[in-house]
Amino acid sequence: MMYLEDFLESVEVLPQDIQRALREIRETDLRITNDTKTLKRTKTTFFSNAKSMKQETRDRHFDEVRGMYEACLAKREGNVAAAKRMLEMIAFHARRLDDEVRKYAAELEEDTPGI
Repeated sequence: MMYLEDFLESVEVLPQDIQRALREIRETDLRITNDTKTLKRTKTTFFSNAKSMKQETRDRHFDEVRGMYEACLAKREGNVAAAKRMLEMIAFHARRLDDEVRKYAAELEEDTPGI
């Protein structure tokens, strides 16, 4: 009948794990916001000056803009993956709680039929 105590012990660090994951997501979002602002300025400058650039220079600047975009996208995908891991962690504990409740109910039914 240690179901509740065992479960509580197993989820003891869950709030800290969730806080850490959310803090990492928030920090990454701030970096993405800053990178997006820089990307926007770089992109605007590139398109404003592209016609007057030599093809080689234009290609280099375009690759730079594309690389910045891809870096921002990768960071966003990392945040999505972190959020999915957090969801899976919570779902795992919710399933475990459901299992423990079923075990406890079965034990009660066994000890006191008709409950």
